[in-house]
Amino acid sequence: MRGVVIHRVPGMSARVDCFPHPAADPASSKVYVVWCDFDGVQGVVKAAVSVDGFQWTQLGTVAQVSGRNAFFPQASVAPSGLVALIFLALTQPPANDPFQTGVQVYDAYYAQLAPGASAFTNPILVSTQSSNPDSSSYNNLMEQFIGDYIGIIAGSTGAVAVWTDVRNGVVCGEVDAYRNALYAGSRTAVAPNPDRECGIGFGNTDNFASRIDY
Repeated sequence: MRGVVIHRVPGMSARVDCFPHPAADPASSKVYVVWCDFDGVQGVVKAAVSVDGFQWTQLGTVAQVSGRNAFFPQASVAPSGLVALIFLALTQPPANDPFQTGVQVYDAYYAQLAPGASAFTNPILVSTQSSNPDSSSYNNLMEQFIGDYIGIIAGSTGAVAVWTDVRNGVVCGEVDAYRNALYAGSRTAVAPNPDRECGIGFGNTDNFASRIDY
């Protein structure tokens, strides 16, 4: 699982977008891109910068959280040239059980690159409660689903970040049993009716927002 494109994070079956996402500096010709990268050990956020859109300078790993895999990074550049970064990070499952879904949770994190600084700051926790992606689902119930709705706007004195949050969702045991049967190779498993067999909070995902002052 190496490169800028990955469709799953260990411990979660929801799709993940790791394509490079751009952020233009409003005060110069600089353009930054950020993406998530998996080296087989941990998911991290990497970045690059260009002054003309043709020649790029790799910035390497700009953010990582111990014991977690980063995904869904987005960046924005403030009028001062400060680069603000938001991303999600899922707790890592055991190395011998990368498909341990239903147990792992994610949170939102923030880091920034100040004008003239040589590196991004260490990530800080932004979300106030963890989210379990197992509380959500595609319509066919075969896999988890969290909307890839994450973004950040960097202003002159602070940034506003938004992300998909599942803290109010409820895990459904019947759906888990169905998914596990499919993962085990069953061709006869029948999907449950979540309206009858799951709690009212199953599938409840929300958009949360936070302001981060510089």
